[in-house]
Amino acid sequence: MNQEKISKRVLWTDYVPMLLAAILIIFFAVWRGQSFINTLPTLITLFVQVLMARANRVAFLVGGANAVLYGISYYSEGLCFTALSTIFVSAPVMIYSYFNWGKHEQASKPKILMLNTVKRLVIIITMAVSWGVCIRFLGDIISTGRFVWLDSLSFVVGLTVTLLSAFGYVDSQYLNLFSCTVTFVMWIAVCIEEPQNINFAVISAYNLFRVTQAAINWTKIYKNGGKENENTN
Repeated sequence: MNQEKISKRVLWTDYVPMLLAAILIIFFAVWRGQSFINTLPTLITLFVQVLMARANRVAFLVGGANAVLYGISYYSEGLCFTALSTIFVSAPVMIYSYFNWGKHEQASKPKILMLNTVKRLVIIITMAVSWGVCIRFLGDIISTGRFVWLDSLSFVVGLTVTLLSAFGYVDSQYLNLFSCTVTFVMWIAVCIEEPQNINFAVISAYNLFRVTQAAINWTKIYKNGGKENENTN
């Protein structure tokens, strides 16, 4: 009976949303004439997010390769901050994360950590300063000026999420909720001008759902003993 309930839950929380998102992505790609290189990474993300929600380290291996594809897509759309971060930061860090998690005796159930108050404050301040630097000094050099505020914010927050995820911090998943919201808003803005990119808006909405699920699951792992409590303040 319990196994049947689990199977039904997995069906409705994992496979049905993934199938629905895949159908929408393919439908809009065909309807709006989206290029294959801009469609493929969004489809791969569907699988990666299921693995990430379960804290499965294989998500980092597949996600690292997929990050390169995303970088190519983002660059073609003029989102240079995001393109650079996915190719030169997200991809290498995710590949490293795969091997780093593999060092644990139970790689599929790694230790989940939690930042203390001081470290959270330092990270928030660092992100705010980094965002300001990106806009003030790097915007004209790196970015085409297209949605530079959202592009650079997505870059800074996404980079922080990647680094925290690499070391198994549950805080990464909470921050990722904000990151995915920023990305979703950015792609809505892009789609207003270029409707053919609606598949990116679809995958952004799907990511919000998956990241919420991941935050819940990572928190459960942390509370159930797969943790190393740093919250000493």
